[in-house]
Amino acid sequence: MIVEIGHFALILAACVALVQGVLPLAGTINDNQRWQALAKPAATLQFLLIAFSFAVLAHGALTDDFSIKYIAGHSNSLLPTQYKFASVWGGHEGSLLLWMLMLSGWTLAVAIFFSHIAFGHGGSCHWHFGLGVYWLPDVHLDHVQSV
Repeated sequence: MIVEIGHFALILAACVALVQGVLPLAGTINDNQRWQALAKPAATLQFLLIAFSFAVLAHGALTDDFSIKYIAGHSNSLLPTQYKFASVWGGHEGSLLLWMLMLSGWTLAVAIFFSHIAFGHGGSCHWHFGLGVYWLPDVHLDHVQSV
């Protein structure tokens, strides 16, 4: 059940990334401060959802949950713990998930520490992070599933 919740969190992260990519840009074009203000909460929510999904996959690897197709293909019950954890990003889909986690982390850092710059430029520095992360969950969703 936790795997499905992690999968759903990744689907929600894709939706949040689309909102983060479109609304602040539209707010910049239309000079709508409310839409621009959505960039920071969207970045926060997106990071939390992707981190949760990554944690679920890491938990599956560390506990040898071979009902997860990705873990069954990239891990082994005889591996030491650090290699089990490393198997989370050992395949294509896991490395994309790790990349999304790092990109959303940087997006969150920009949203927190440079928000004065973002709103000085009409919120335009957040939208491209959201669009950059948007397409990645679609690639990842088809491969991390329960068997």
